[in-house]
Amino acid sequence: MTNKRNIFSRFFRVLVMLHKIPYAYFTEWNNRRKRKALAAGIYFLSILPEFVLLAGTFLAARGQDGYVHPVNVPQKVVFYGLAGLAVLLSAIPLGFWDDKKICKEVRQELRECPRYWKRAIVVYWAVIVAMVVAANIVFPAFSDKTMPPENERTEVPQRWRDYLSLRFAIGARQETPNEALQRLIDQGEHTIRYGQPVYTMQVRKTDMDGEFRAGLQDYATIEEIRDGRRIFAECTWIKGYTPDSIRVLLTVWYEMKKVELCPVDSLEWTEDMEF
Repeated sequence: MTNKRNIFSRFFRVLVMLHKIPYAYFTEWNNRRKRKALAAGIYFLSILPEFVLLAGTFLAARGQDGYVHPVNVPQKVVFYGLAGLAVLLSAIPLGFWDDKKICKEVRQELRECPRYWKRAIVVYWAVIVAMVVAANIVFPAFSDKTMPPENERTEVPQRWRDYLSLRFAIGARQETPNEALQRLIDQGEHTIRYGQPVYTMQVRKTDMDGEFRAGLQDYATIEEIRDGRRIFAECTWIKGYTPDSIRVLLTVWYEMKKVELCPVDSLEWTEDMEF
C-alpha cells in the first residue's frame, strides 16, 4: 500500500512540476520585462498542452454541422474522458500562489537534473499529441451510422455552407436533437440513403409565416404548434444535383410522438426555388 501511495505521489509530483517549469519560466520572463499586462496570461501559457488536448478532442468530435454531439457510449467515453482529463490537468496551476517559491524550486530542480526534466517535458508533449491523434482516428470508427449499399447512396457534400444558404432561404435552424430523436433519424430510410440531414429542427409558430411549411396546416393548427400540443420535426437532405449543378433537396416533416417519428408531409425542391 505504501509503495502504491509513493508511486502515485511521485507521479503527481511530476505532473505538478511539468506545470511549474513553464509557469516559472514565463513568470521570470515577465518580471524581467515588467509587463504587468502579461501577468494574467501566464496561467494560459502554462497549460498549452492541455489546451491542445481539449481543442484536439473537440476537433475529433465535431460533426459536419460544426457541433459536438456524441451519438453512442464509446464516443461519449472518448469525448468526455479526454475533455475531463484536459480540464483536470488545467486546474493544477490554479494552486500556484507563491511565485518566488515556485521559481526557486524550479531553478533548484533544473540545476540538479536538467536532462530529466527536459525529457519529461518532451514525453509529456508527445503523450498529449498522441492522444489527440488517436482521438481523431478512433472517434469516427465508433460511429454507428448505417452505410447504405453503394448503388443506393448519393455522395454529396453536406457541410456548413450547405446549411448556411438554407438558413437565409427558408429560415432553417441547425438544432442538436436529443439522443432518442437522433437515433430515430439515423435509422430512417432517408438518412440511410442520403446520409445525415443538412439540418434538423423543431417547427415553431414563427416558422409558419412563409409558404414553405404551409402544408403543415393540413395536419395541425398554428395554435396547436404554438402550444406544443402537436410537435413537428423538419429534416432536409441533399438528394442530388440537376444537370445545371443546382441542388435538389428533400424536406420531410415528422410528427414527434413518444417513441416514434410519424412522417406527415414531404417536399422535393431545388435550391433556386422561392417560397
